[in-house]
Amino acid sequence: MVKLLNIFISILTGIILAIILVNIYIRKIPLKHGPNSSIIRNKIYKDNNKCFRLEPRIKVCPIS
Repeated sequence: MVKLLNIFISILTGIILAIILVNIYIRKIPLKHGPNSSIIRNKIYKDNNKCFRLEPRIKVCPIS
């Protein structure tokens, strides 16, 4: 009886651990977007009496 209970607890622990690992490593990470590039391109920014116009570039985040 004790041996059967140990097997059941081991299987239950394995299933719970598998569910936790799947939720951590296989979850879908939402995409993050930057600001609208047409707004950034058309604005003129001023810093220390100098005017700048930014040029947007697409970058891929290496973390994902």
